[in-house]
Amino acid sequence: MDYTSNLMTFEMKITRRLKTLQLSSIDEYMRLLESSRREMDALVEVITINETYFFREERQLHVYEQKLLPELQRKKKGTINVWSAACSTGEEPYTLAMLAANIGLYAKERITITGSDINTTVLQFAQQATYAKKSLSFRRIEPYWIQKYFDEHDASLTLKKEIRELVEFSAINLTNPRMYAAHLAYDIIFCRNVLIYFDEATTKQVITSFHKILNKGGYLFLGHAEMIPNMKEIGFELINDSGTFYYRKE
Repeated sequence: MDYTSNLMTFEMKITRRLKTLQLSSIDEYMRLLESSRREMDALVEVITINETYFFREERQLHVYEQKLLPELQRKKKGTINVWSAACSTGEEPYTLAMLAANIGLYAKERITITGSDINTTVLQFAQQATYAKKSLSFRRIEPYWIQKYFDEHDASLTLKKEIRELVEFSAINLTNPRMYAAHLAYDIIFCRNVLIYFDEATTKQVITSFHKILNKGGYLFLGHAEMIPNMKEIGFELINDSGTFYYRKE
């Protein structure tokens, strides 16, 4: 995440962490980070942003459900592989799973959705697949989806087993391509509202890495505010469709 334009915010977050640990200097904290994986995870949790909800950016989801998945069903004999990068607490990959199930893609042999994040704490939450009813996670979801794909409890909702089984989670740092270079060849990647926090060089590195692990003709979805220059040079074709945009690997 790029804090170079807002160093004050970064400093405030680190200062709070020093006070919590009762450390007197940044040098002490750096030594702790070098020796403690647990503290590195805690730092990631402090500085990352985990804003998400079910059915975010519905026009892109419409293209995914009504156009791309049916196309892949017709053309691909094996498993359709989808990656939700920087998935936070899991709302996006579970949304993608519900949409797949809604058009008959239930079997894990036909579709697998990977949700990843650098923050292991939010991934642990995502794996539980249980969300408070009053959570902002449900701010844009239609009652149809809750009735069909959630089990209701007193104060929470849990994704049904057939949806949970379509999704697997993995801890991945997008700025470290070695962590995902050997992953499956993906048909669709969602990486939305993440690259706005990276500098230009890091953004290009991540996009180039996505291109390498996408199948030929695979698709990349970015956030609606993430218009990245020079995508053509990397090997992506811009597609404007149904009031939204996404990219296809040439």
